[in-house]
Amino acid sequence: MRDVVRFILSALLWLAVIPILLVWMGFYIDGLLRLPSIGWPLLHRLLIALPLLAPGLYLSTASNYYLWRVGGGYAWGDVSPEVETRRLVTVGPYRYMRNPMILGYTLVMSAVGLVGGSPSATVLLPLLGLVGECVWIKLVEEPQLEERFGDAYREYRRRVPFLIPLPGRRWED
Repeated sequence: MRDVVRFILSALLWLAVIPILLVWMGFYIDGLLRLPSIGWPLLHRLLIALPLLAPGLYLSTASNYYLWRVGGGYAWGDVSPEVETRRLVTVGPYRYMRNPMILGYTLVMSAVGLVGGSPSATVLLPLLGLVGECVWIKLVEEPQLEERFGDAYREYRRRVPFLIPLPGRRWED
């Protein structure tokens, strides 16, 4: 039961609290940079955001699900070792890219920024978040995964793209 509560609280943080803060920060940065808000009607912004939001939500949700269900851990295992995955996850979206959660969350953040009407929350903040996450993954997470899973992770890393799925490239079990 505690795992379910932890998962729900994490989902609320990442899919509600942080997006709201992102839009708020976006408007603050827009003001500093004197950027006009995205003036399209809300319906138009929603329609344009859907192609970002749908795959973003799928990748964010599915990648967390597979880490929990298959790997036996959570996404924040690199900062909290007691919840790190016990198995290398190479199924679901991890078959096509090593970091589907990052791509998904970046798409969600851009969609939320667009719906909110902030240019900074649509482009600048998700891009900065993506760069920060990629640096963290390269400097912290990948060395830990290599240490924990050894040759299996090195082979997976060699064969599966970091972030952008490429046609015809996927992990074959």
